Amino acid sequence: MWEKGLEEILSDILGCFLFGPAILFSTLEIALQDLDGLDKAPDGNNNLYPPWRMRLRNIFQTVKELGLLPLPEDKFGMKKVVSNVNQRFKLIENMVNKTPDKEGIEKDEIAKIAYEEIEKDIPVAKQIFKEELKSLLVKPSDFYEHLPHLIERIDFGIPPNAFEKSIYERKQSTLVEIINAAWFHKLAWEDHLLKEDGNFNSEIIEKRSRMNRLTLKALEYSDIETDYINETKTLKK
Repeated sequence: MWEKGLEEILSDILGCFLFGPAILFSTLEIALQDLDGLDKAPDGNNNLYPPWRMRLRNIFQTVKELGLLPLPEDKFGMKKVVSNVNQRFKLIENMVNKTPDKEGIEKDEIAKIAYEEIEKDIPVAKQIFKEELKSLLVKPSDFYEHLPHLIERIDFGIPPNAFEKSIYERKQSTLVEIINAAWFHKLAWEDHLLKEDGNFNSEIIEKRSRMNRLTLKALEYSDIETDYINETKTLKK
């Protein structure tokens, strides 16, 4: 139970260090689809997985420690995106401030011992991650720079695979930028998924499908361009 709990929670934290807020929002979406709910205590029926609320809490804390959320409106410049992303962040904050997940674990003597140790291990592991991954950590100064441009590209039906201020100035997007741009774009309009009569909004569903296609194209283009640049450098040598 200690091993499984630590394995899952540290994987979440590591993903957050490398991919930023996208991990938080995607984990929430997966967690809400679990029929056992957010607070299912680890046992033989769920392969000893830690509660979703606990996993979300650790990701939330990591995102906040990295200074990635809430989004600063003065630096980001897209009010609708900032408002919706920060609303979702606040929603998750309200969820993780409640502790029925911990209450469930404390009812089981074995789980209580295992998770007391996990709580001690998490800060130690975080520090190791920070030291080992210094050059790969998502930093606010870099993270905010190109996302508004990439989100606008998705709006215009263009894959968010590059920052192109002009035909003479182009910068290839990173995997982290592409994935987060897609999530921020989605959060800006997904609250209109249902109509007032309770039926699905077909236009929004199509918008989501288009966004997914553009994101997948951008990820593929990014890989192809990376390979091309590396091969070109090798040939020049």
